[in-house]
Amino acid sequence: MFCYHRQKERFKRMKMAIGFDLHNTLMRSNEAWIEAYVELSNEDKRLYIEKKVYNKYSRRKIACSLGIDYNKVLELYHRKVNIDETMYKMLKLFKEKYPIYLISSASRTKVNKDLQSWDGISFFDLILTRENFNKYSTDDWEKLILNEEIDLLIYIGNDIEEDIIKHDKVISLINGTFLEQLLNMDFLKHRGEK
Repeated sequence: MFCYHRQKERFKRMKMAIGFDLHNTLMRSNEAWIEAYVELSNEDKRLYIEKKVYNKYSRRKIACSLGIDYNKVLELYHRKVNIDETMYKMLKLFKEKYPIYLISSASRTKVNKDLQSWDGISFFDLILTRENFNKYSTDDWEKLILNEEIDLLIYIGNDIEEDIIKHDKVISLINGTFLEQLLNMDFLKHRGEK
């Protein structure tokens, strides 16, 4: 009984924070890109567009390959992109108890523009973007942990290459809905025997 209470008290004193990726985690970015490209080209290009978008091809190059103006695609994307309702509920719930950080590999300009659509800036205690944070850098994660005096950071993302963080004070969670979409498109390979 004594050990349990001591562990419980230690856990209460821990500083825990929640980190979120933005695109395809909090916001339904790929869907917005796809719909923008389809609207400006045509429906029979949907499968081609989906594969390019989900494979992280340059958005500008996709527009070029379709013979459409990238700036028009971008403008339409910003009108179409919206927050994932399930993630939004989770964000609001966590915000009541924990510091919330946004950690994105996108540019500050793009992040701010996408957050404006739902007043997202107000949810975050700290926003880190490409200009001031590299997700692949162990040093950047270490600085974040030290500067914010975090004992445990739960980081929620969607990309199994970019959002699995190798740090002993970071627990990475991957959005299952996004992984299911990749699986349905045969972008994830099954392991083991069939």
